[in-house]
Order: sequence, then structure tokens, then C-alpha cells
Amino acid sequence: MNQVSEVKAPGNLDPTFGSAGVVELSGGVKLCTSQPNKKLLIASKVAAYDPINFTRLNEAGVLDESFGENGVVKLPVGQSPFFPSQMKMLKNGRFLTLGPHVGASPDNLYVVRLLEDGQLDSTFGEGGKVTLKASGVTGAGKNATFLSGRDEGLAENVVFFGGAWLAISEENEKIYVSCSILSDAGSTAVIFCLDEAGLLDPSFNGGYVAIEQPNGNHIRSGCLAAHRDGVLFGGSFLANGSGDTYGTAFVIRYDQGGRVDTSFGDSGTVIVPSEGGRKSLLTSLAVREVDGMIVASGESFKDGFFEGVLTALNANGGFNLIFNNGKPLYGAFLRNLRFNESALQQQSIIVTGLSEDFYLMIARFNFDGSLDERFGGKGWVVFRDLATSKYFNSSLTADNKIVVIGSVATNFAVRYLG
Repeated sequence: MNQVSEVKAPGNLDPTFGSAGVVELSGGVKLCTSQPNKKLLIASKVAAYDPINFTRLNEAGVLDESFGENGVVKLPVGQSPFFPSQMKMLKNGRFLTLGPHVGASPDNLYVVRLLEDGQLDSTFGEGGKVTLKASGVTGAGKNATFLSGRDEGLAENVVFFGGAWLAISEENEKIYVSCSILSDAGSTAVIFCLDEAGLLDPSFNGGYVAIEQPNGNHIRSGCLAAHRDGVLFGGSFLANGSGDTYGTAFVIRYDQGGRVDTSFGDSGTVIVPSEGGRKSLLTSLAVREVDGMIVASGESFKDGFFEGVLTALNANGGFNLIFNNGKPLYGAFLRNLRFNESALQQQSIIVTGLSEDFYLMIARFNFDGSLDERFGGKGWVVFRDLATSKYFNSSLTADNKIVVIGSVATNFAVRYLG
């Protein structure tokens, strides 16, 4: 292999991006998403009452001066009283971002839609923003109803907490939003369904569904994904009173009416088996559109150390027998692995996250669960040029390059060849 082809090998830093594959970013970076035109959109916010900055880089990693002012659009403080939790691209260049309120009203969860130029989309919600209220959620499971405001009979001190998740259905253009809810009565999670205009979709159980908690367990939310005409929700069941942050990893499927899809898995739920005292959390769900195959990834804790967990399900929730003989794969090729996000390429699975000493890690698996040794020579790469203490987000570009953003003294983006 000549030197040029070695440089362009999968798993190498992309020399056409920034400085040898690395771009230094401004402070407060939280999210990134790739656009169809090979540009990269980044959301950042430093302090609670700062505006959210949307920065767009061109394919070379340089500020796109056609976007906003010198490549940056600022979402006004009054429209962005939240730290962005997720960001998703839509058709026609539009994009969504969301997050719970960061001030004195954690009762609110905001969903904001912006146009391709970064301006608020006035056709969505109220002037581009939808406000969802934790105090409007009562009950759990199939019979939950949505009430406006803090109505009589609801539990006190109802708030959103933790992260929030966003999924977009290509099939019916529905917008799914999930977040955890905490009240005096305990904790649960909720999935809202919005239509294209930002209104609660009454056909989805009146607009939302609260997750049932089996056997009194608490739920830790971890991921959300549209799946054909329904939606998948994943995370971890935590034993009531245990104080654990990891438990039994699960995936639940809801149909387009907001009902648990009892044809999926075991009466609507898939439990990811764990052995040897492991406790796990799913943090990402990826769906292959052609056949509905599901890849779930996350992190598992055992004997004081982390492992990455990766499993594949058929569209009906059965474990895919091609992937690791139908069993979950617990990655331990590096010490203290955490799989934060996963994405599907045509012939492989990309997983991004953290490894030993908090370095950024990218791995590529074949669909049988084996590491793809064409990627980085062994199936995985670690970015050790900068020791990072925080993983923020990753995105797969339209031409199968992998972008990961992280932070040390400064924030940065790295792009690897896929």
C-alpha cells in the first residue's frame, strides 16, 4: 500500500478537515449534526442565560460565512432558556433542538425548530418554539392523560430532570420527545408526540405516554428512536430504593397510537441479558430503514470498571442471531469503555464514546459482532492527541466520515475517515 492510500485508510484522521483532522471550537460546545451538503452544524452555550450559538463549518472545517454572521447564528436568550440536549436535521435544511429549562422553572421542556439559515421557523409552535410542561403529566402507562398547567390532584414538585431525547419519523414526519420526570410520587419518563406544526398529536394516546415502571422499579431514560410507524425507548430499570445508577437495560416499542406494541419482544419490551453481576444502561438506538433492524448500545458496569454494551435486534424485537450469535456483546478491548452513540453504515456499525483515561474512542463492528479490522488496523481508534475529560456528541456524515466533539481546556472536533 502506498503512502497516499495509507493516509486515506478508514480509521485515520481526515487530513482535509481543519488542521490534520482537528478543529478547535469556541466554548460551551454541546452538539453537532452533519448536513446533507457535507457541512457541519454545531450548537454551543456557555452559561444558562447566554444565547445558544449555532456555528456552521464547511467540508474543510472552516467557518461557513454564508451562514449568519461569519458562520454563527445566535438564538436569542428569550428563545433559548435551556442547554441544548439534542439536535436533529429535518427536510429542506431545517433542524430541531431541545432541552429542559435551566432556570427557576424546570417544569418546562422546550423544542425549537429553525430554518436552514438559523432563523426561527414561525410555522412551528409559537414563533418557532414549543413548550411542554412536566406538571401536565399525570399517571403512568396506557391511561395517562395530558393536563394543562398544575391542575388540582397532581403530585407536587413535578419537574423534568436529566437529559432529553429527540427522534424524527421519516415515515410519518412525527416528532418524538422524551425526558425523565421527578415528583413527590417518584420518578418516571414520558414520550411526547408532536405533529409537523408542533402540536401534540392526539392520535398518540392524546399526545403523550408515561412509561410504566415494572415491579415498582424506577426508570433511567437513555435513548429514543423512530421505528417504522412507531417509536423505541431505551434505558435502564433501577431497583426501587437501591440507589443504583445502572440496572437492567431495556427497549420498549410503542405503536403509532402510543400503545405498547405487544408484538415486539416479550409483550412490548426487550430485556438485554446481563451476566456476572453487570448493570447496564442503553444510551443509543440506531435503526436500519431497509428492514427495521435495531442496534442498541450503551455502557455496562462490572467489578468497578465500565464495558461497552452492543446488541442487535430484529424489527420484531427478537435478538438477531447473526450478531454475536444472538447475544449482547460486552466490549472490553480497552479499559473503561463506554459506548455513547451508535450509527449504521451500509455494511457496519459505528460506535463512539470514551475509553481508558477518558480518551475519545471510535470502533467499527461488522454485522456479526466482530471488530472490523479494516478500520484503524484493529477495529478501533483512540484520539490521544488531547486527553479529553468529556465526550459531547458525534455524527456520521453523508459520505461516511465520523465527527466527534469533545473537550479539554478547549473544545474541539475531530473527523475520521470511515
